[in-house]
Amino acid sequence: MLKSNAAVKFPEHTHYNSTVKSLARNLTKSNMHDHLETFTAFHTRYYKSEYGAKSSFWLLGQVNDTLAHAGALKRGASVKHFEHAWGQNSIIATLPGKTNKTVVIGAHQDSINLFFPSLLAA
Repeated sequence: MLKSNAAVKFPEHTHYNSTVKSLARNLTKSNMHDHLETFTAFHTRYYKSEYGAKSSFWLLGQVNDTLAHAGALKRGASVKHFEHAWGQNSIIATLPGKTNKTVVIGAHQDSINLFFPSLLAA
């Protein structure tokens, strides 16, 4: 087991408050509900299914629309598929910052029904 003596230094106050506030103004429960309703309406998001591939394309479009609406595409942001042999692509969104530090955020978008994963709804 590796042991680290490096202490984590947390910021003393938050940054980018005005940016976050401007984005948060556009958040609504109905908008979140509509997106979640569409996303969960795919029969399944099983990664080897046609629905899994379609859900990945839909999600890519949503991320792209969000970046465009926020003006991030004009500032060098991008979104693209990372193709896999099994059909459902991963999505990589890149938001360049002001430093060379990298922050990676991940999420999982597929679903499965353990009985018949490619046939039954999940």
